Amino acid sequence: IKLNLWIKASRLIFFLFIIFVMIPYGWINSGGSSNNTIAYVFLVVICITFFFQKKTRSILVHFVVFIFIILHIVEFYYPEIMMVYDQKTQFFDRLIQIPITLMVSYHLLKQFEAYIKEKEKNDQYSEELKRINKELEILATTDELSETYNRRTYNSKLKEVLNNKEHINEDIHVILFDIDYFKNINDTFGHIVGDNIICQIGKIMKDVMPDTSFISRWGGDEFAIIFIGKLDELEHYISLLQERIRNLKIDGNLNITISIGITKIQENDFNDVVFKRVDKALYKSKQQGRNQYYII
Repeated sequence: IKLNLWIKASRLIFFLFIIFVMIPYGWINSGGSSNNTIAYVFLVVICITFFFQKKTRSILVHFVVFIFIILHIVEFYYPEIMMVYDQKTQFFDRLIQIPITLMVSYHLLKQFEAYIKEKEKNDQYSEELKRINKELEILATTDELSETYNRRTYNSKLKEVLNNKEHINEDIHVILFDIDYFKNINDTFGHIVGDNIICQIGKIMKDVMPDTSFISRWGGDEFAIIFIGKLDELEHYISLLQERIRNLKIDGNLNITISIGITKIQENDFNDVVFKRVDKALYKSKQQGRNQYYII
């Protein structure tokens, strides 16, 4: 780290010496704007652009512009201080120095072009990495079959709601439901039909429930929802959900119903307490005949 800082400091001092000493000296000593110094000024700006970044680069370029303006003014008002060479000397001077300046400029710009291409390639890699990370995030948080959030993500969301005390300022309900007699459906019609039912219910949930709801597959044929809103609003959506699921057309006359447990999050609740309460509500719904909801 110290070596790197020393290199940066040395580079900065070197360019400051060129700007404030070498450019003025070369300008005055070679006849001002009529000779090669302007080409060197452009070369210095290219070098600064290549070797420095952000604020340092901007400051150094402004220094170069400032020195050029001062030297140009001095040359105009005090031409007698400028050394002027004869035509032959200027010819050989330009014959040697300008090709060198052009070649150095070419190689610097070529390096800069390579840097730009490398940066573009890195940007492409970065975008690809973002895309892959997004896909991995979706895989890690989503249930593949129902295309809703998975159990782990649901638990994290519920914990977040409780930790942030979101339920203090507004009504938040937790819903847990499962498919009535789902084991019999699987045994009778096969797991492909069972998977299709879960997939269709996932789509119905996303279609029926409001965007503020957090929808997930808890596991197997169980689904969990975090609903923000009053109980009468929730009952409206639950009725729609039940109706849409009953109207599912799976293998002819197969009727699909769900049993639902509902509980409102209380002020001092935590994850396990909420789940035990909503699970008890689901059990009560089944105990009373299924195809209904029970609120605790």
